[in-house]
Amino acid sequence: MEVGRFYCENNDIKLATRSFSYAAMLIVHDVNSLDLIARISLREGRLDDALATQRRAVARQPYEPRQYLMLAEILDKMGRTTEAQKARDKVARLQAMAASQRIAAN
Repeated sequence: MEVGRFYCENNDIKLATRSFSYAAMLIVHDVNSLDLIARISLREGRLDDALATQRRAVARQPYEPRQYLMLAEILDKMGRTTEAQKARDKVARLQAMAASQRIAAN
């Protein structure tokens, strides 16, 4: 991860992406590297790559609302507004579930 960040800071996107991909392969439960790859792809306009990467991040953290928010952002940029809205709806459901669990715990 740190090597990838170093390459990002030096604007070597190709090596940064390669480093983050390697980290994603090694750390199978972590999504930070996938998040960074998706953001790089999105920034470069490679929307299909960003979408595929973000779907992997969602699969690794299916109960994390921020993954669906990023997914919605990518889908919006692709013009896939119905799918983007479904991702935002999932965020609302996850937040409601978290709130009800907090209430039940008290």
